[in-house]
Amino acid sequence: MIRLAASCGWEGGWGRHARCFASALDRHEPTELVDLDTPPAKGPKAWIERSRLRFSMDSAGISLGALEHTPTLGTRYRIAFCTSETTAIPIPHLFYLYRADMVWSMSSWGRELLERHGLSAEKIRVVPAGVDTTVFTPPLSERQRGKLFRFLCVGKWEERKGTADLVRAFSEEFDPAEPVELVMHCGTSWARKLDFRQEIAQVLASTGRNGARIVPSDPVELRSLVDLMQSCHAFVLPTRGEAWGLPILEAMACELPCIVTDYSGPTEYANEDNCYLIRVQEMRKVEDTEFFYSGYDWGMWAQPDLAHLRSLMRFVYENPEDARRKARRAREDAVKYWTWDLAAEKAVAHIQELRRGKGA
Repeated sequence: MIRLAASCGWEGGWGRHARCFASALDRHEPTELVDLDTPPAKGPKAWIERSRLRFSMDSAGISLGALEHTPTLGTRYRIAFCTSETTAIPIPHLFYLYRADMVWSMSSWGRELLERHGLSAEKIRVVPAGVDTTVFTPPLSERQRGKLFRFLCVGKWEERKGTADLVRAFSEEFDPAEPVELVMHCGTSWARKLDFRQEIAQVLASTGRNGARIVPSDPVELRSLVDLMQSCHAFVLPTRGEAWGLPILEAMACELPCIVTDYSGPTEYANEDNCYLIRVQEMRKVEDTEFFYSGYDWGMWAQPDLAHLRSLMRFVYENPEDARRKARRAREDAVKYWTWDLAAEKAVAHIQELRRGKGA
């Protein structure tokens, strides 16, 4: 029996990751998905069920990202799935990592980060995320993409995602008279102090490019997200740091040429053969009090080279054959190496190591 605990009550990347991963694990052995956004059941029946798992000799629990829930998984073995996105792991988070039976990361970059923080290499395993390549597929016809060239960005509006930098770079590179637009799929399912449309307007006002072709896009259901990807010509995300970067891989599966920062989690699957990689200009101190608690030391994250970002967007727009070639390779790699079933196979193999007394 496997128990996967995660915040999965919304349609964003982490929610989709948890649901798809749990479904793939369940094809190997019974898996319970615990939504941490939903209050746990109470009463004698719920207590009996939790006790049954706790005293089961082979039950394994996984806390996906929410490390503080690792001790309360209620299973024989407890696995902390670390999803760090910056160069420093706060001390309170390390407390849970040190005490887990096994620690997982999604990438070699993440593994090296854990080792630099004192985690034993024998305790760490790499378990990648995946993509459903039967859902995220290329469009049946190029006509679905239309004549207006559309760049797409998927990710909530925040400093880490580099969304303001992207709006600024696009508005400075492309004249409104050119048949090119940027779709910013950056809304959130919760209310924020400042709507991302207002933030886009502020960035454009600061550059004097109020007429730039920027199209805001709000959260949608999965089928509509796939339709959106299939209606666009290229994907772009000048991120400063990712544990994995699920929308990037989903765009690759949709056979979109992807422009992404050559740093952190995406380097596990994005390379010069299947993506356009943005150079890192420098490393900078993490500064974002909305999503990164100011009382912790989060270390550094990457600052992408925005001049290089502009040149890559221009190249993809003006060189469709090269872009299509790279996009085809991206789709091929996603199908061959990065499905949820392959991720689950690795996860179950590592769980079996724990059950045999290895890896702890």
